[in-house]
Amino acid sequence: MNKQCRSFVSLPGFFFACLCAAVLAAGVMLGAPVGALAAGGDGAGASMAPSAAVSAGVGETSEAATDGILVTVEDPAIAALSVETATGMRSEGGADAAAIADAADAVVDSLSEVGIEVTDLVEASDGQAVFAAEAVDGQSDEEAARAAAQVPGVVAAQPNYVYYLIDAPQESASVDLYSAGLGEEAGEGLALYAALRANDPYAAISSPNQSPNQYWLYNAKLTDAWNEAITNKNVTIAVLDALVMPTHEDLKANVLTNYAWDATTNRAQSYSGVNFLANSGHGTYVAGIAAGVTNNGIGIAGSSYNASILPVCVFTEQGQSSTVFLRNAFARVIKLKSSGALPNLRVINMSLGSYDSRVNDKVLHDYIREAREKYGIVTVCAGGNGYANVGIDKPRTEPLYPADFEECVAVTALTPQGTNVSWSDYNAAKDISAPGEAVWSTYPAATNDYTAASGSSSSSPMVAGTFALMFAAVPNATVDEACAALYATATPIKDPVNDRTQTSGSHGALDAAAAVSYLKEHHPWQFLDVPSSAWFYPAVGFVAERGILNGYADGSGLFGASAVMTREQAASMLYNYLGHDAVAPAAPQRDVKQGEWYDKGVNWAVSAGAMNGYTSSLFGVGDRLTREQAACIIANVAHADTASADPAKYNALQGTNQTSDWARESLMWAVDKGVLNGIDNGDGTRSLAPLSYVTRAQMAGIMMNAIQAGIL
Repeated sequence: MNKQCRSFVSLPGFFFACLCAAVLAAGVMLGAPVGALAAGGDGAGASMAPSAAVSAGVGETSEAATDGILVTVEDPAIAALSVETATGMRSEGGADAAAIADAADAVVDSLSEVGIEVTDLVEASDGQAVFAAEAVDGQSDEEAARAAAQVPGVVAAQPNYVYYLIDAPQESASVDLYSAGLGEEAGEGLALYAALRANDPYAAISSPNQSPNQYWLYNAKLTDAWNEAITNKNVTIAVLDALVMPTHEDLKANVLTNYAWDATTNRAQSYSGVNFLANSGHGTYVAGIAAGVTNNGIGIAGSSYNASILPVCVFTEQGQSSTVFLRNAFARVIKLKSSGALPNLRVINMSLGSYDSRVNDKVLHDYIREAREKYGIVTVCAGGNGYANVGIDKPRTEPLYPADFEECVAVTALTPQGTNVSWSDYNAAKDISAPGEAVWSTYPAATNDYTAASGSSSSSPMVAGTFALMFAAVPNATVDEACAALYATATPIKDPVNDRTQTSGSHGALDAAAAVSYLKEHHPWQFLDVPSSAWFYPAVGFVAERGILNGYADGSGLFGASAVMTREQAASMLYNYLGHDAVAPAAPQRDVKQGEWYDKGVNWAVSAGAMNGYTSSLFGVGDRLTREQAACIIANVAHADTASADPAKYNALQGTNQTSDWARESLMWAVDKGVLNGIDNGDGTRSLAPLSYVTRAQMAGIMMNAIQAGIL
């Protein structure tokens, strides 16, 4: 197979490493990341000098770069417009906001009076409309936003902030795969195939001194993490970046082309006549690191071991994005998640930013926060490359947004030796560090092309891929739990030359294997049959976290949510919560076998009067538990005054006539106290179903209700 690839230089590994060191020592960085291509560049062979726009966004600046303002208007007339009408107007081009503007004409006229002209409709729903606008009388965007906020009917106004591509992979000479070190000279690298779960040739090369290689898989312990979890399409990563080439042979199996979105036009991505090399092919490069097809026998292995990729283009060809583009992107991601189209969408990766402490992008910040807190989506961001885009080997320490928002995971770059890259940004808002120098990934010059580049946007998708592995291992984990695992297991960075331990917020170097293991260990209820959307999800988590009821011990990863609860299992649940390891006398019933797994629980339950058995000689081991039996057990444990129960809720349920006489008071009490709430019939009514058997999930709910009500 004759593979095409891209490299910094087509030289043997040792000489390549020495040349890198020499050039870096001279103050010039090989593959130095840039803010964007020069305006008008076509990618291949284009000038890598920063454009004027990039200099304004990433270089020295006196104020945050903006492009007009966003104005949120609330008006009763807008509430009468349907979401479909507003959406349809937007999808037809977005420039004609006349209908919405007419509905809010008084507000629009008032904006005009203070020198602000509405230029476009961004969104309209729920009685509000978001307009793009611009100042026409010489005001700055910040001044215009302040003026707009004072207009009656305006509920929010802010600048439309401009964000720039943090860096882009560099092009250089083509090198044949096998002459570059994957033949006989690979030596130790090829021997790693036997230990890998991936057969991708680049992944077999762990040495950064050979070219090409994937040393970063080993430095970040991703190869070890694959022994703990693999993603295999069970998690989706949204790549908010430049265009991703969907036909690249090392990406196409993982790219969700049907869902690809262009946030600059807020439409489905069109691939007709597009230039994948714009922005130096950055989107394709990042996507490969996060989720290049693993174990397909070609090229690289992505860090996530085959997460799905949702491509969302947020950049113009000049490497510029904005609040509007990012608002469109996040709105699309959230819609795909909330609608159920992509329920496993858990990770967003971005490589963009604006350096200025005055960036107060509430629109973007709110979307990032909503994605995290409401939809369980973590946003991972490149942490910044200092002045490397203009050829200066110097980091920056001022805020970089959105990376430095508290809800984002900001990633800084490490060398192959595990030290801080000299130009990688640092401050208290950074969170984690990962390899970011001379990283190989996919490149869109051809469907089988690759390149190596440096930058924190090489590091960020490694962390995004690690999050995908964690969510694959523990699907019900929250973002907070996953972040805690990532940070708790990061390893200290030892770097006497660029020591940042006192000033950087980075928890250390990424250890993907330890992060996955930590999450699994500290989140014991990652049951495959307990989706977060299930009604019993909170109850299962409640009992699992307290050790009241755990999943099966057969290694299946199942809780047994729909399995029927037996009488000895119910006794064990009560003992786990209330028994406090007490040793009770052996139960007198002959079917209670001492020495079995349930003996302590049943002995305690009988001794405490919680469960008396059918008779003095028969407990009912192995018998299934009914709902009315469960109610009696809880009433017994609580020493409840069942006769005083209010029967109103009980009488409102269907099927109460099926209740056994001996259980009626206890069931009435349990319903009155909210321990049992009936079974939803799907038509607005609920049934008591007293003789139905209790599932393990239902018993978890009964225990949670009783404990939270203070009954147990």
